[in-house]
Amino acid sequence: MTATALSWKHALLAFVVVTIWGSNFVVIKVALAHLPPLTFAALRFGLAFFPAALFFKRPDVPLHNLAAYGMLIGIGQFGVLYIAMGHQISPGLASLVVQSQAFVTIGLSVWLTGEKLRGFQWAALGLGVAGLGVILTHTDATTTATGLGMVLFAAVSWALGNTVQRATPQVNSLAFVVWSSIFAVPP
Repeated sequence: MTATALSWKHALLAFVVVTIWGSNFVVIKVALAHLPPLTFAALRFGLAFFPAALFFKRPDVPLHNLAAYGMLIGIGQFGVLYIAMGHQISPGLASLVVQSQAFVTIGLSVWLTGEKLRGFQWAALGLGVAGLGVILTHTDATTTATGLGMVLFAAVSWALGNTVQRATPQVNSLAFVVWSSIFAVPP
């Protein structure tokens, strides 16, 4: 396979992922018109656990790692995000603001593991912060300060979940997500 053919396939895959991700928040907003936010989150994670748990063996990691990840992602990220999207922030803005988790994840990696950032990474972070600033200064009337704060909280929860998962190397990531999902359902 040539490099050109491979790059087209990667570009197509990237486009498909972006399309699915972007439309995901519109679908969430429609679902929230029919279900309470935490019920919707419980259904999402309940269905992520079962029936998938029948096909994936529980990963050999401490139970508290699965619980921490499930609670951070299921409740901290999606539960709070769904509450905010109920009436506090538009789906489009929520989908962008929650991506600020990248900044927190990088900060946690630098702080906890001593990773070093290179010049181009600092420049990319600066560009991302500037873009987020432009977006936040042009919000519409459907966004409240509470909603924005809740989505930022969801982003921090996502970053903390990333850190928990990263602390469990050599594990099947899909099995880890499936088995951690059950911890998001009861709360």
